[in-house]
Amino acid sequence: MIPEVKLSQIGLSIKKKMTTELTLLIGYFILCTFFSFMSPYFFSLNNFLNIGLYGSIVGIAGIGMTMVLLTGNIDVSVGALMGLIGVSVASFIEMGVPFAASIILGISIGIACGLLNGLIITRMRINALIATLSTMAIFRGLAFVLCGGLSKIITSDGYRWYGRGYILGVPVCVWIMVIFYGIFIYILRNTKFGRRVYAIGGNSKASYLSGVNVKNTVISVFTLAGLTAGIGGILMAAQTGSGLPSAGQGMEMEVIAAAVLGGTSLSGGKGNLVGTLIGVMMMATLGNGMVLMNVPAFYQQIAKGVVLLIAVFMDSLRSRDLDEA
Repeated sequence: MIPEVKLSQIGLSIKKKMTTELTLLIGYFILCTFFSFMSPYFFSLNNFLNIGLYGSIVGIAGIGMTMVLLTGNIDVSVGALMGLIGVSVASFIEMGVPFAASIILGISIGIACGLLNGLIITRMRINALIATLSTMAIFRGLAFVLCGGLSKIITSDGYRWYGRGYILGVPVCVWIMVIFYGIFIYILRNTKFGRRVYAIGGNSKASYLSGVNVKNTVISVFTLAGLTAGIGGILMAAQTGSGLPSAGQGMEMEVIAAAVLGGTSLSGGKGNLVGTLIGVMMMATLGNGMVLMNVPAFYQQIAKGVVLLIAVFMDSLRSRDLDEA
């Protein structure tokens, strides 16, 4: 029999998750209502498809970022990795490699870069922020070296279809994002790996003493983050029709903001992908609404920075509430 205290703690945890997601949905509804009044072009099916199209890139990368944050780590190299993958795939296609093989090679590079991050953090025992700041500079530099600082035009219609095509009236990118969320929500909720990710973020020392291989789990999480960032970079290049070495610049801020806004704690152990998905849609809607309102790009950056600050503040408040409980 489960003790009564345990049952109350579980009930409190479920209630807080539901409250966070409900609050986010209400906030999203208010945001949509505001932009509907500010622009006559906002509330339309085509515009919401555009929001999904943009949000899918951040959303897919947000899956890996959420898992990284759940372990109590952080990865600021995702934006640079997206740029590197986009340039790499465009270069492969330019060399005559079939687009399907180019995509596989691009995904492999993303996995390898994520694995590198994990190894540096766990084997060299370097702080995750410092380690990924270093690899961010490396990945971005490699992207510029590969293309000589110039964009690589993608001529493959088959490849560009992944970024611009539609299935049943919905962008292919959105279908890919939905599939990935379905897979990883199941993994985090119903597998030993998912439970280990949460356990490590809650208390890594206790997890180690319980027999969890903390280092290998963290390496796996960063490898998956490389996978999702790589797919995000592939879809970004497919959308723009070119591999840009500067692509993904600042994307790490949006991905982290979406995950934290969705309830994932920066201290680890708390959060879920449903919340991240809502956070992604909020960030994508904010960007879309500001564009429709003709807000200058510099002010958009300020607004996104403010949203990140609010997200971190909300995380701080949630942590205080849990400590008091």
